[in-house]
Amino acid sequence: MSETMARALPAFELELVPVVASTHPLAASDRPLETDELATACQFVIGRRGKDDPDDDRAVLSPTTWRVAEAGTKHELLLPGLGWGNLPLGMVNRDLAEDRLVRLDVVAFGPPPLRITMHRVVRRDRPLGPAARWRLDHLAACPPDPGTTPCTREAPDAPRAT
Repeated sequence: MSETMARALPAFELELVPVVASTHPLAASDRPLETDELATACQFVIGRRGKDDPDDDRAVLSPTTWRVAEAGTKHELLLPGLGWGNLPLGMVNRDLAEDRLVRLDVVAFGPPPLRITMHRVVRRDRPLGPAARWRLDHLAACPPDPGTTPCTREAPDAPRAT
């Protein structure tokens, strides 16, 4: 599908937090970490393997990276202390509360929160059907990571098959 056939629209924002296992040497720091200190550890990054486009690397500070396909894998690799990385706050709240992960204070990221906008991609030449419209309305009403509290807004009723 060409770029002219699709358009990206903002859907919701996620708060990302830089984290490391509580057993990792970076976790012992009691002050904001500079980029050269983070460069001593492997940073886990969500991305495509073999992708050499520097524009694709956002918030990458370490010269040593491991690319993974999705956040669940990244989370599982961070827990045993293999490196550090940014994950959605909603995904790591429990690990932070139970001291399995530690939130890093990263000078290069500035003051928290570090937020990214998630987009929905829709075709320009084809209107959305009822299920797709419902899903997008549901995401707008209850994003997957609304912060530290569960979504309490009422999502629209799901479409019924006719």
